[in-house]
Amino acid sequence: MLKEKYISIFAIIISIIAPITTGYLGYSRALAVMKTEIEDIQADVLDLKAQDSLIRLEIKEAENSLEQKKADKTVVAMLVTQLNRIETKIDNLK
Repeated sequence: MLKEKYISIFAIIISIIAPITTGYLGYSRALAVMKTEIEDIQADVLDLKAQDSLIRLEIKEAENSLEQKKADKTVVAMLVTQLNRIETKIDNLK
């Protein structure tokens, strides 16, 4: 009889503790999953920032190249103008 009473009390204690423990374990797992997801998102953000920096650098290089091409065009135009003047002077000397 005493043994059955202890088993009954033990069963009641387990019936109270089991849901709490299970709930806590589920909560712990959920937190671990959320932490992993947050870390994944943070890694993605860092990757996107790195890609953004590279794209901005490429755009800057393209802009600089375009400016250089414009400057080269201007120099060529000035050289053509000078060449035309020289040709005109040569034609006038003939």
